Amino acid sequence: MSRILKMGRYVSWTVIDQFISLGVPRLILFPILAKIIGVDIFGSFVLALGTILMIGLAPSNGLIGYIIRDLVKQPEQEQALLVRTTMVLSFVTMIPIALAYIIGSRLIASTFGGDTVVARLLPILGLFLLLTNVVETSLAAYRVRRQFARMALIHGVQSTLLFLAIPLYYAMGMSGIAMAYFLAAALTLCVVAWFERDVLLCRPFYCTKFAREAMRVWPALSIAAAITLSAGYLDRIFLGHWWPPNDPGTKAVVTTYFAAASMAALVAIPGTLLANLVLSLLGRVQQSDHLDRRFYVLYLVGVWVSAVAVFGIGWLIGPTLVLFFYPDVAQDAVLLWSLVMLGFAIFNIGTLCRPFASKFLSPAVLPVVSMISFVARVTPLFLLIPTRGAMGAAQGLVIGSTVTSSLWMGLYVKNFIISRRVSALPSGDDVAGMP
Repeated sequence: MSRILKMGRYVSWTVIDQFISLGVPRLILFPILAKIIGVDIFGSFVLALGTILMIGLAPSNGLIGYIIRDLVKQPEQEQALLVRTTMVLSFVTMIPIALAYIIGSRLIASTFGGDTVVARLLPILGLFLLLTNVVETSLAAYRVRRQFARMALIHGVQSTLLFLAIPLYYAMGMSGIAMAYFLAAALTLCVVAWFERDVLLCRPFYCTKFAREAMRVWPALSIAAAITLSAGYLDRIFLGHWWPPNDPGTKAVVTTYFAAASMAALVAIPGTLLANLVLSLLGRVQQSDHLDRRFYVLYLVGVWVSAVAVFGIGWLIGPTLVLFFYPDVAQDAVLLWSLVMLGFAIFNIGTLCRPFASKFLSPAVLPVVSMISFVARVTPLFLLIPTRGAMGAAQGLVIGSTVTSSLWMGLYVKNFIISRRVSALPSGDDVAGMP
């Protein structure tokens, strides 16, 4: 009974954490900004933010994966040094990426018809991205230790600070919105450092041994994450290229698609949060055969049931959500809803199968599958968006999600249900304990 209660607590805090991280900005902040700045300028903001989030946490994903896989096996007195080392690596890795956004902001904006708003936002958002990667790397230890309540608190601070975008917009214009993102990340990092001052503010800050061990899984996991993340944002990026918001004839296309996609993503958020929880719980599983075939079969059945449930719920409530939160583009966004919701429901199947591959399969497998998925995602977008606009993006989402989820599910079924033989982990990746 105590184990059931503990699992219920984990799930509850994970739901709260994901809602705070994703739901609060999309349900409250973004609709307010769309109303204040107008659908055309909001489309430019979506493009700038999407260009940043294409990179997202990918540079640190391998480091986060390393922490999840290896933290518990280290002596307790060395775990803090491991976390500090990964934070340093995350910061150093992000410096050239942030500089690329700063220096190349006008070049990137030229792909969206020379959008001056995008060019103005990218340099500041690049700095936000740098700090966010460091923050999330520092929080990876919370996932292993299952301190989900503290993670929710940290993300609550960051989401609350994002609302500085409203007063800063009136004070600084569009640059103020980007500045709010930067300040939110900077102040959140300060909060994490204060909470974990006995861990993060001690010397030494860097250990060559841990850095060398991190490099065994870092490149493969980060490349796989970069491919996956970029594919998830290319729909709006392609829309912005062929249907730029600063063109009077196409100014609402990006916002229209974003309204439908962001609401569908929120309806489908249970899949994302459950996948994050599963990966965290797997952090203490030593080998894949500690879980029997019956578990893997039942889990897959649950994945399919959840996908059907998500689509059914979304199909019923989605149009109301779009009309309530984005009334200015609701009429056109509702026409996309069924396709977009279907795409996210299908994508959830792959999302829920992936944690097992990330934990138990060789890291070299992940970039290969991710690259195939990327091609399957990009090709229909490239073919459909130029002529069909937002509807083409919705159709491309369904096609890409189907191929991607088929790959991850096929990998799951082959390795954990049919053959029960998985690629060996690199030496030292096993950790003791069961969830």
